[in-house]
Amino acid sequence: MRTCRAAAVALTVVVVVALLPAAAVARVRAPTTSIRDARCTSTDATPHGQGDRAPDIGPLGKVGRFKFGTRWITVTRGSRHLRTLIVFPREARGLLLPVLVFAHGWDNSPAGYLPVLKGWASAGIVVVAPTAPGMAKGVALINEHAANLEQLADLPVVLTRVLRWHLPVRLDPREVAYAGHSDGALAVAAMALNPDYSDRRACAYFLLSPGVDARDASHDDANVAPVYVADSYRDQYGLWPSAKRLYAIASRPKALVGIGRGETHLSPWVDRDGFTLALWQSTVDFYAWSQSRRPADRRRVLRDLAIPGFGVLID
Repeated sequence: MRTCRAAAVALTVVVVVALLPAAAVARVRAPTTSIRDARCTSTDATPHGQGDRAPDIGPLGKVGRFKFGTRWITVTRGSRHLRTLIVFPREARGLLLPVLVFAHGWDNSPAGYLPVLKGWASAGIVVVAPTAPGMAKGVALINEHAANLEQLADLPVVLTRVLRWHLPVRLDPREVAYAGHSDGALAVAAMALNPDYSDRRACAYFLLSPGVDARDASHDDANVAPVYVADSYRDQYGLWPSAKRLYAIASRPKALVGIGRGETHLSPWVDRDGFTLALWQSTVDFYAWSQSRRPADRRRVLRDLAIPGFGVLID
C-alpha cells in the first residue's frame, strides 16, 4: 500500500469492482450446514500407496515441528512470468501434504513474508507463494485495480501447475487453502466470497489484514469454505472494521482474530516471537479444523489464542 489515505480509497474502489463486480450475476447463498467440499477429506498424512496414517506424523502439527526447504520455480500465465517460492517441510518426504497458496501485498514479495511462510512449512504445510508482476516490490507498479485482478487470475493457475510439478514432497490436491495479506487478501476475499471467482478445490481461506471494505449490504455472496480473518486493532490503514465486516458476511465456519498488542499492518506476519507464533499456530489449527470439523481442532484454535493481546470469535 502506498499511503494510508490513498490505500483506503483505492481498496474501496477495488472492492466494488473486484469483489462484487457483476450486479447481473446470480447470487448464491452457501448452505448453513457443512459447506466443505467433499475433496477436503482429511488432516492425516499418508505415505504414497498406503491408506493408513503414518505413525506419529501428520501434516498439520506444531509450528517449528519440521525443518523446511525452499525452492523457486517460474509459472507462466499468458505473458506473465510468475516467480514462485515453494517452502516445504523437509522431513515429510513420501507423505501427502496440505497446500497453502499465498498472495503477497502491494509493493511486497513472497520473500517479504518469509517468517510466516517458514512457520507454516515448519508445521507441515507446503506453501506456494507466487510473485505478482505489477504489484511486487522491485518491479514497475501498475494500476492497483488492474494488478489486483491479475493476481486474482494468477492464483488458481499457479496451484494447478504446482500440483503437477515434480517437487521433493507430495502435495495433496484434496487439502488446499488460499491466504493473502493486504492487497493479496483482496484476491483471496474475492475467491472466498464471490462465486464468479471461487475455487472449489479450496478447503479454507485466510484473509490477513485484508484491505476490503465490503459495505454493500445488498449482496448475498457467501463462502463455500471456512474463512479466517485477522487484523491488528492498530493497523495504520484503519482496516480493522473491514475485517469485522468480512467476518459478519461470511458463512460458518469462520473465525475473527483481533491482534491487540500494538502490532501494525504487516508486523504480525513478519515479526517472530512467542506472541506471533501463537497467531501462526492458530492459522494452522484452523486449517485442520476446516478439514476435520472436529471439536478438538476448534478448541485448539481457541487455546492457541488464549493469551493476553488477542480477541477471538469463532462461529
